[in-house]
Amino acid sequence: MAERDTYPQTLETYLHERRSRLERLWQRYGPDGMFAGELVLIDLPGCLVLCERIDEAPLWLEGMWSQEGQEETALERFRDSWLYDTSDKDGGR
Repeated sequence: MAERDTYPQTLETYLHERRSRLERLWQRYGPDGMFAGELVLIDLPGCLVLCERIDEAPLWLEGMWSQEGQEETALERFRDSWLYDTSDKDGGR
């Protein structure tokens, strides 16, 4: 709740800074991507927020995910794809 007023700008900055990684995620796992069956990216705004929360507040995300009764495996797959399959070639984020 404390972030409610500032979060849109925070998210916009985050997305701008990670645009190339987000594009790689979409190219690989989007509807036409070569790994589209492994990870479902249909709710793009929701996916963008998930990426930001994975990087900036992973424990909060896990708690909220669990509280909402979501399947843990889905978050794990998404997190692994974001953290390990979209990083720059030099290993940086």
